[in-house]
Amino acid sequence: MTKYQVTFEIDAHGTRVDEIIEATTDWRAVLIAQQKRRDEGKAGYVVDC
Repeated sequence: MTKYQVTFEIDAHGTRVDEIIEATTDWRAVLIAQQKRRDEGKAGYVVDC
């Protein structure tokens, strides 16, 4: 599997957080990262992969 860096913007100040996810495709990495953040109760939306 390939490692993808999924970047989330977490607040109005432009603070960004990167998640490293292993997945078969980039869109799958985004879905996995979003689910992981939701499960942990963290805010943010994807701005780059």
